[in-house]
Amino acid sequence: MLFLGPALAFDFVSGSLREAGDVPKVMGLGIKDMSAFIVLGLMLGQFIALFNWTNVGSALAVAGADGLESIGLIGYPAIIGFILLASVLNLFIVSGSSMWTLMGAVFVPLYALLGYEPGFVQAAFRVGDSATQVITPMNPYIWIFLVMLKRHEPEAGLGTVISRMLPFVVPFWISWVAVLTVFYVTGADVGPGVGIRIE
Repeated sequence: MLFLGPALAFDFVSGSLREAGDVPKVMGLGIKDMSAFIVLGLMLGQFIALFNWTNVGSALAVAGADGLESIGLIGYPAIIGFILLASVLNLFIVSGSSMWTLMGAVFVPLYALLGYEPGFVQAAFRVGDSATQVITPMNPYIWIFLVMLKRHEPEAGLGTVISRMLPFVVPFWISWVAVLTVFYVTGADVGPGVGIRIE
């Protein structure tokens, strides 16, 4: 109600809504825009349920943890590897929440077996996810950016947007990894009561 009241007042005063019957139509359009996410949420829910039912996630986590331990990759380089994986997968999976649902089911228990807090693993995921978000063609906002750019440069295309955003990827990635490294080295909490290692 806090957001609905001012929005309705603005829309009626500005003339975008003329009568009360327009409100459900506009709200329906909002749901229409969210329908793809609702369907995706259903599919991801089924995926997680199957992971839990079959214990595939646990099996992959144990096998992954054993594999990393056997090659001696259990320290911070394992976290960097996870960040790199999230950065690359971000180019192919449109939604950060969808990707976290897929990756979290395996990597949270995997890194928990290596002694890392789930909150720290999610922080590492967010570093990888955010760095390449600006260049993935799967990002719906990149198309909005392209439409705005075409107002000023009609010949601009998707390649123009990606090439202009690409120089930001590496500095963002390095900066966010540096911030995460400070938390790792100092042992500071990444959230309320969420440390780096499981006690």
